[in-house]
Amino acid sequence: MTRVTTTTTKMAEGSSRPEWQELCDISSFSRDIMFPVLPQLRAELEPVPLLQEYTEQVVSLAAMSAISIRESHPKQQGFSSHLQEKDNLDFFRNLRVTKDTFQLILGIVEEAYQPISNRGTVPVSPQECVQMGLWYLGNKATYREIAELFGFSESAVFNAVQVFIKIICSVGNRYIKWPTHNEAK
Repeated sequence: MTRVTTTTTKMAEGSSRPEWQELCDISSFSRDIMFPVLPQLRAELEPVPLLQEYTEQVVSLAAMSAISIRESHPKQQGFSSHLQEKDNLDFFRNLRVTKDTFQLILGIVEEAYQPISNRGTVPVSPQECVQMGLWYLGNKATYREIAELFGFSESAVFNAVQVFIKIICSVGNRYIKWPTHNEAK
């Protein structure tokens, strides 16, 4: 059995803190959330109301930190139409298919596509669905990167890519013919 010990460093005021806490360069606000000082119980107070008050303080601090940490992500507009305007070589470099093949795939997807829209958001068009699906499959891009590129949320991109893959897999046997046992010999 191993024993874990923590070394402490003396501060100017004479109080001591663990060395690992000293090494962490965190703000006092974050430190208060990560290492809260528990209230001292006085004999005349009941512990339950104090615990409730402490819990409320922790929850409010956590909510304030979540609000202050939230980042805004500017959404790019018009990337889908920008892709369509590219010449054949640039189009192929981005989506890994020619424009003619893209139009063939778009026709297949449009037959089975149901618009994806949740609670008032802009629906993903079949063209954008195919573009995001091909971008995801043809590049080492994350959903976050694709979302920023096409101007959608990560969840919208995830849903569009999943729908695209399901449609392509469902019609795959019409376009991919496996050799028979005799042909394979």
